[in-house]
Amino acid sequence: MKARFAIALLAVAVLCTCVMAQENTARGWYKRGVELAGNGSYEDAVKAYEKAIELDPNYGAAWRDKGYSLGYLAMFIKDFGRYNESLVAFDRAIYLIPSNDTRNLALAWDGKANTLISMSYALGDMGKQEEAKSKREEAVNDYSKAIELDPSFTGLEAQLYRAGVLAELNRYDEAVAAYDKIIETVPANDTMTMYAAQVWAGKGNVLEKMGLHNEALKAFDKALEMDPSNIAAMQGRGLALNAMGRNSEANTSFAKAKELGYSTFTMVQNNTADYWIKIGDDLALNKSNNQEALAAYEKAIQMDPENIGAWDRKALILYVLDQQAYRKVLNLSEMRLAKNPQDARTWQAHAAALTSLGRQEEANQSQQKALEIYDQEIKDNPKNATAWFYKAELTANRTEALSAYEKVIELNGSMKVEALLTKGNILLNLGKSDEAIAAVDKAIQLDPTNFRAWEEMALVYHVLGKYNESLTAYEKLTEIKPENALVWKDKGDALKMLGRQAEANAAFAKAKELGYQG
Repeated sequence: MKARFAIALLAVAVLCTCVMAQENTARGWYKRGVELAGNGSYEDAVKAYEKAIELDPNYGAAWRDKGYSLGYLAMFIKDFGRYNESLVAFDRAIYLIPSNDTRNLALAWDGKANTLISMSYALGDMGKQEEAKSKREEAVNDYSKAIELDPSFTGLEAQLYRAGVLAELNRYDEAVAAYDKIIETVPANDTMTMYAAQVWAGKGNVLEKMGLHNEALKAFDKALEMDPSNIAAMQGRGLALNAMGRNSEANTSFAKAKELGYSTFTMVQNNTADYWIKIGDDLALNKSNNQEALAAYEKAIQMDPENIGAWDRKALILYVLDQQAYRKVLNLSEMRLAKNPQDARTWQAHAAALTSLGRQEEANQSQQKALEIYDQEIKDNPKNATAWFYKAELTANRTEALSAYEKVIELNGSMKVEALLTKGNILLNLGKSDEAIAAVDKAIQLDPTNFRAWEEMALVYHVLGKYNESLTAYEKLTEIKPENALVWKDKGDALKMLGRQAEANAAFAKAKELGYQG
């Protein structure tokens, strides 16, 4: 009862904040979407995210979370149209989220992979096993991208899902390697031992499928050493012992598994989801450890993807973590501004934090203060390209922003290439694809070996479906950074889209040689 009451209080806090945010701004509509999704109202959440995107087509987080909500809707009714819409939304998010925002970019790749897995199960139910397998293979690649971007938290979750999918694809050696990687990265503390036990149990199941009964037994024993109540490990231990002819010990393990609650595989899954929800509640409400609580809720969702209680708790914890982070930004920015009230960049950070905390009127004032400082700097020195650049970042009107970026380009300063690339991004989202390509091409002319410029060109052409041109850009990227495994993988994807499978396979092999694990 205590846990349910505390969760209810969290929900009230979310509702109060969202009410404040419901003004006609992209951020306000985005927060409304988060609230609706957290309550399981995915249809309305999609509409809210679309309203945010209408107001700000570059809102990467809105595109990403729209992808999540569409994926949930598709999962419940096996709607392939919505599955495809979900994948398109995630692709758009991946294109828009800045490359240095690794956490949010990783979440987008992770969400896309989750949609592909859900899609694969629906295809399998229809008897389309080859198509289902193809979706799982795509998901493995996308989880790998999430892991590469954010190995600390999102990547840990992605590694767990990736390991399970590899096992489903009968890629057992890779699955074992994936579980071993998780075991290396799971922190050795009391709150994570149950999570680690689940990983060891997963590894044991794969080893058992490989016929490595003795190694499987060791893995199950390790899981039970960490968590003696782990039903899956106890049942798996019985299976391994039985295969080794140690029937008496096997029967003892089976009896213990039954005592713990084992009856069928489905029951184990449901019990495990409920178990992890309880662990998450204890971590969040009694120990105030929200990061590990979130990991516990993710584990519950892995066991039972349609468990609305787990999803609801995940949404609330993500919101709480988001607020904690922005309060920290707010405190730091206020300390800096006390020392230097003319620091425009800090005023920008201050405004962003206030917006995220639902204090929009104050945020507008901070943003206006930053603009005033940039305007004064430009007045004092009209050739201050840095001030022009950051003023462009703050300008909501796309036409005015483009004018400011044009000024940066005209001044021919150190930020000219960055301005051209950002200009190209805006033009693409305004539907002016030819002008977008011209801007990115100009950036490449100025800096022919600029990795990000060629990467932007590859992405622009990919979004436009011009795979030959995209391939040309990827070939340049492999020249600039021949050791970059992900670029070789993306080049392989472009070749695959063009039907050049043999060359695609060679690129994929090169990516794997360089360490790509997809």
